[in-house]
Amino acid sequence: MEFVPVYPPYDLEGTLRWLAGAGARVDLPLRPPLTTEWTTERAERYMAALPVGARLFAVLVIDSGSVAVADLRTRLTSVRGCRTAHGFALRRGVREGWWPETIPEPITPVYDPADPHRHRAVAYEVAPQHRSAFHGAIARQKSHKDNEPRVER
Repeated sequence: MEFVPVYPPYDLEGTLRWLAGAGARVDLPLRPPLTTEWTTERAERYMAALPVGARLFAVLVIDSGSVAVADLRTRLTSVRGCRTAHGFALRRGVREGWWPETIPEPITPVYDPADPHRHRAVAYEVAPQHRSAFHGAIARQKSHKDNEPRVER
């Protein structure tokens, strides 16, 4: 008789069916589903995943709740790329399992209602329900930075 190796399927459900068919009993610890709310810990991870310019952009928007692009341009070298960096940080958090895919974007663009077809942002805002979590994250990051030893040069 010839030995033919049988490989299990690569998806979890298929693997469990394959093991059940082989008579094995498998007990898996079930993880509770991730919530879609921004917590201070999540906001801190999100902010830490951002590059410096995008982090400053986020701090400016979070502090005021809503900022016009013209005002951001006076404080930042450029507004270009900030939204891209936020998208990368959001996707990284999903990939790392820090938050679910369905978590809302914390900072959203406000488009010009007079010209909706251009999709050019005139302002950026953060939802009021997310502001407290992000204020806590910013405060934590400032306290961590204040506790770092300073090197005199």
